[in-house]
This record gives sequence, C-alpha cells and structure tokens, in this order.
Amino acid sequence: MSKRLRWASYVGIVAGLWIVVVASLAVGVRPVTLASFGDVEAAPLAGHAARIAADLPAQAPGVTTDEYIVLVSALYALDGDVERARVRLGLLDLADQGATVADLAERFKQEGRGDLLVVDLATLARALGTERESLLPYVATPTPPPPPPAPGGNGPAPLPTVDWDSRMSYKLEPAVKLIPAEVQAGQTYWRLIRAYWQDPEEGHDKYHIYVNVLNKDGVPITQPIIIENGGKTTVPAEPKPDSEYLINYPMSGTLGSYTCSVAGDIPSDRVAGMGLGFYKGGKDHTSFYLTFQETVAP
Repeated sequence: MSKRLRWASYVGIVAGLWIVVVASLAVGVRPVTLASFGDVEAAPLAGHAARIAADLPAQAPGVTTDEYIVLVSALYALDGDVERARVRLGLLDLADQGATVADLAERFKQEGRGDLLVVDLATLARALGTERESLLPYVATPTPPPPPPAPGGNGPAPLPTVDWDSRMSYKLEPAVKLIPAEVQAGQTYWRLIRAYWQDPEEGHDKYHIYVNVLNKDGVPITQPIIIENGGKTTVPAEPKPDSEYLINYPMSGTLGSYTCSVAGDIPSDRVAGMGLGFYKGGKDHTSFYLTFQETVAP
C-alpha cells in the first residue's frame, strides 16, 4: 500500500475537526474545541488536509501536540491570519511559539516527514517572528496586500503580481521560494517580476539558471547577479548570440542548492531553492528563467 493511501484515513480526522470536539492533547492541556479554529470553512480545509495527509504519521484519533501544531500551520496557510494562529497556539502555553514551530519544521525536515508539512510549518514560524536560514527555502511566499491609499484616494498604485510559474511551488519538492527584499516606501530595489521553470522536454535538456536584469524602463542591462551555493559567486552579464537572456549559469546541484539575487548596492529579491530535478536528489536537466527589474517600492 502506498504511503499516500496508508495515511488517507487521516484526512477524515482533519476535516472532522469542524463537526466534532477534538480530543484532549497528549501533554495534558485543556481540550481543543471547535472554537479553537475560528470560522475557516470546512471545504477548503478538507482540500488542504488532502495535501498534507500523505505525510502525517499514523496515530490514534487523539491529537498530539505535534499534530495540533501541524493543523494550526495548515489553517494559517489557508487564512494567513497570524494573530488567529497565535490564539490557537496559545492553548499549548508555549514559551516561544515561533521557536517551537521552527523546531518542529527542522525535525520534520531532518526526518524526511514531507516537504509540504515543512513548508507550512516554516511559513508559520517566520510569521511568528522566528526566521532560520535553513528553513528559508521552505517559506511560502505570501501575496503582499496593496498599500493603503493616501487620504483622498490618491495613494501609490500597487505593484503588479509577480509572474510566477506555479509549478515551482507545487510540482517541485522542496518548492522554490521567493524571498522579498526588505525595503521601505520610496526605496529602489531589484524586484523579481517573472520566474519560469522548464522540465527536460520543454528546455531541450538544458540545465541552467537564465537571468535578465531590467532598468526602470524595462530595458535589459548588463547588471551581474549573485549565485549562492555554499558560497557566493558573482556572474557577469553579457549578450548571447543564441539567447535573449544576458546571464546563464549552469547547474550541477539538485533542488535546494541555488539562490539567485542581483548584485550591487541596492537590496534585491532572492529566489531560493533552485536546482536540477523534480525533487531533492534528482538530476533531471531542468532550467529556470528569472527576470528582475529596478523598482521603487510604493
């Protein structure tokens, strides 16, 4: 029986949180009730449960502390409400919620418990204020809300959504992640505007990271990039006779190996977790196509 089928019965437990009172936690804290999870609809939860069920351990119907934290992280992935997540975790009386969630993500990562579980846990840990370098490739990229309008309705226009190939988030394990630059309003930075992935057939067996850097007017410029893979390598840009991309970097490492950003004195978004294959350890020839643009933060 496959791992996914073996754990399939757990989907009912997760979805059933909306129609039953959850059993007391194994650590002896007060019972977790339906009210602990707020008003997230059962239908989307069931869909998310199907996503994570394949990697949850087989347990009796009682909910352990680890399972409860996993469920809270799954709900945070649905509603993005960090304050609600804090309240839910408050039932556990944790000394440091963020550190506890990050510790669980690290342990699951080491145990190979499932990248999708690690993504939800790492994302929640970061939202709770605990950011660890080893977990950054697993942190899901949130969609930033548009900036609030100024009085009179003449506020800054929101930046367009990143043109992001969703396969990098759901087809690849571990998922490739966008780490936004930390900038203030009015600050110039290198913003990722487009990111695509190609499988061996689409890319004709190429195995490179292709990058273009654009100025504010959208014109490609010869701005170098930084590739991180244990160390930092500066890769120059130069016209290529057979490519519209000014930079290409050959990959030899598997998924999770490479992080790319734009070199220079201004901040840059970073794309983390790139590499060969469809999963960590794979060596299929795949390619990534990234475009950064000089942008003023609204």
